[in-house]
Amino acid sequence: MRRPRRVLLLFPDKRAVFVELGTATYRDAVDTATSFTDSTTTASLAGITGRIQQYFSYLDRHGAYLIRSAEDATDDAEFLAAVRVLQTRIAALLGEEICRLANKPVGAAAGIGLAITAMMERTWFLTHVGSYPLRRNEAVSAIASLLFALIGAPASDRK
Repeated sequence: MRRPRRVLLLFPDKRAVFVELGTATYRDAVDTATSFTDSTTTASLAGITGRIQQYFSYLDRHGAYLIRSAEDATDDAEFLAAVRVLQTRIAALLGEEICRLANKPVGAAAGIGLAITAMMERTWFLTHVGSYPLRRNEAVSAIASLLFALIGAPASDRK
């Protein structure tokens, strides 16, 4: 009986694994967050829904890593500090765009971005693993509606 060939990835330590996986995830996160700042983005419900769908697609690619890394990351203080800086940068990018689109003050950009990011990630996780009787499109629609209400688009745009 033949044994399946094993591909061994050699990393010097747990930190190196997280750096490798985290770098790819961060680059994709920046691309996804900056897509919210595309100059064609408007505060329409359809536009926001499209951006939420893009974020869910990003989570399809990296969600498992994001969820597990919160639990399994190395306890290296320097590494964890760098991760916090990168997470704050992503949240701020998203929050800045939300603040730009809003027709009223909505709060600190990094805080808004972090709250919206957490809501999207947790909702994706719960619908992705099938523990909630909610379809993906229903979850995207709910988040988009909440974000649209937060932004406070003019009444003529609310459809």
